[in-house]
Amino acid sequence: MEDQDWIPETIYVDDREPAWVIDTLRFLCSTPEFDRFTIVVERLDRGDFIYRDLIVERKLMSDFHASIIDARIWEQAEKMWEEYEHALILASEDKKRKLTLRQSRACRTAAVDIYFRFGIPTFFVDSDEALCVLFLKICVKHAKDLKPRAPIKREKRSKGNEQLQILMSFPEVGRDRAIKLLMEYGSISEVINAVLDDKKAVADNITGVGMKTVDSIHKYATESWGDSGAS
Repeated sequence: MEDQDWIPETIYVDDREPAWVIDTLRFLCSTPEFDRFTIVVERLDRGDFIYRDLIVERKLMSDFHASIIDARIWEQAEKMWEEYEHALILASEDKKRKLTLRQSRACRTAAVDIYFRFGIPTFFVDSDEALCVLFLKICVKHAKDLKPRAPIKREKRSKGNEQLQILMSFPEVGRDRAIKLLMEYGSISEVINAVLDDKKAVADNITGVGMKTVDSIHKYATESWGDSGAS
């Protein structure tokens, strides 16, 4: 350790995390670089890792993409933004489920949107081990400020605006078409359901929303992990 007067500190890990995550973090915390930290595993109400006023949501890239489709990632980001001073999203490549190029781009688009709306950065790494190392390095950096900070409460944001921002991130949609789709169907899930039920009816029903748009929404919502174009 660089600073011999550092005292041991606790990193809380959610007990639903995979065993490899917990084992890797414990091993790393037995090394000189990270031996100031102690891993405590327990059920967390929010996030996957908590260190002081820093909360981290850990995801595989496949889960990150799935959480865009069901809008879960924005809900998680908003809760972290409301309750903690600092928040991060860490996503590692899923070796079993490679994303297509389109899906990878959608993940990066969502990450940019989350950053500009909530100030929460997302880091994409190429392995599970790299994710654990990055997280602990961030904790080391964070630990240099030893002054404790209490969790803060922030004003909640418009749910309607969230729906709009999410739908806008879909390929070939954009703001104007997203507004028209939400005005017609009320929510992202209903837009997707309508497209899955009858693409042509959606295109015919809304002026300015053509088959190119609904085909893109349909493909984005149904594209399988194994499709060609994986990055």
